[in-house]
Amino acid sequence: MALGLRSLLRAREQGPFFYHYEGAQDGDGNIRARSGYSDRYELPLPHSVSVRQYSEDYDLTKLKNWYNRQVLFNYYDGNLFLRMHYLHLSKKRVVSDSFEYDLSSWLMHKKDTAPYSDANTWWAAIRREFILIFKPVFEGLKILHLREEYHGNLDSESCIKIICKNGNVTRGILTNMEEKVGSKSTLRERDAQHLREIIEKVITFPFIGTSESSEEVRELCLQQLGAYSCQTDLMIKWSLDPVLFWDTRRRIQFLEAVDWLYHRNVPQPSLVKSTHRYWTWDILCNDQVLVDVYFHEQQDRTVTPQKYSEKHNLIRFYRNCIHHADFGGNGQVNCPFEIHKLFLVHYDVFPPSIRTATDVLKFVASPKSSSSKSSKSSSSKSSSSKSSKASSSKSSSSKSSSSNSSPSFIEELRRSFAQQFIG
Repeated sequence: MALGLRSLLRAREQGPFFYHYEGAQDGDGNIRARSGYSDRYELPLPHSVSVRQYSEDYDLTKLKNWYNRQVLFNYYDGNLFLRMHYLHLSKKRVVSDSFEYDLSSWLMHKKDTAPYSDANTWWAAIRREFILIFKPVFEGLKILHLREEYHGNLDSESCIKIICKNGNVTRGILTNMEEKVGSKSTLRERDAQHLREIIEKVITFPFIGTSESSEEVRELCLQQLGAYSCQTDLMIKWSLDPVLFWDTRRRIQFLEAVDWLYHRNVPQPSLVKSTHRYWTWDILCNDQVLVDVYFHEQQDRTVTPQKYSEKHNLIRFYRNCIHHADFGGNGQVNCPFEIHKLFLVHYDVFPPSIRTATDVLKFVASPKSSSSKSSKSSSSKSSSSKSSKASSSKSSSSKSSSSNSSPSFIEELRRSFAQQFIG
């Protein structure tokens, strides 16, 4: 029987907390076990858990602090951070949710079982599981950084655990967060750098020491992560939300936004070069204006506003800031030219997005042969695109007359996506 810090409160209602070992200890001191409350369940105990055994000379205060830090982050999101259950103080054991692998053992497993001959075939072999593992890892780190917290231990081999169901990888999960001395902003920057190093290790694992790696990961993940800055929440959200993890619908929305912003409103290069002051964004805008623009996709008060999801489209947000913000504080939208100039003040977040859009296009497969189904789908999508652009033109000061005479690259892209993914 094990009574730990968090079990004492529950023991009064559910009885003593029990766990029984099922397997041998691994190299990190983890043991698979079953857990439950003795007065409610018959053997075998119902819950699969992992028990981590610490050495006899391990500092008890350090263990308590470590455990409490894990529990704190469990409250943020129990699906993104390994859930802690009990701290068995007298035995120096921690009981947590069960997991199948840590990142290192998963890599060794894939290296031994996956078919590959070069970087491209290695990536093809691990791509599906890589996305399942790292998408929640990025989401978890984003939550920490937006709360002005940090992981502090992403250089550790055991910081990412992998959850499986019926032998199949379902998700990655962060754990083993450590408190460190130093500036929190510096520690968050270090987190981002360590995450980049982890990803580079994963995609080159069979070829360590060579320059071989996946072009898709470099251009749709590492490039975005490389733009990390904790100066603003927007930059944290952007850099920790790689396009690699976006679904088809979201990629289309992103490309439409870039098309509207960049290809229809091309700025003067000389103006761009002279106006790199993104960090002044929060000073230049009224807080309420930012709230209104961020949370409302439509500013027409007769239409129910559509809220952005947490994984919002940063570029679309900027587009709406230009279109709907009242920078003069007089209740009227300023001259589009002046608003556009203000947008260019924050242009240093924009070029990475343009490059990302270009890279997204590179990884769109060639259109399949036409079929009645795909034609119907693409026609519907094109109509939706035209309708959306018509709506945008109401608030725009001007629009190229030639855009109606020939399909834009976005309409061509819609057809490609429709044939490849929808048709």
